[in-house]
Amino acid sequence: MIDTKPLEDRVFEKYPGIDAEQAGREYRDFLSARADGIEQSPSDLADLIWHEHVLDTKRYAQDCGRLFGRFLHHVPSGKYCFGETE
Repeated sequence: MIDTKPLEDRVFEKYPGIDAEQAGREYRDFLSARADGIEQSPSDLADLIWHEHVLDTKRYAQDCGRLFGRFLHHVPSGKYCFGETE
């Protein structure tokens, strides 16, 4: 799994009232479920961490490759897909 601490720190800086550690746990749970083939949308807290992760494009691409073997796209609706046709 990935280290979400740096992402949690950035979320906490932007949203001091947010439980960033909980957001990190929920994001890791989302990624783990997706890696296991379980399709689910991320929680609102997890989505905050995901946004920070996506902004670090190089790390995000590397993590996606390691976790899924391909890039996991984030679309504005809060959903995700692996390719343009999904």
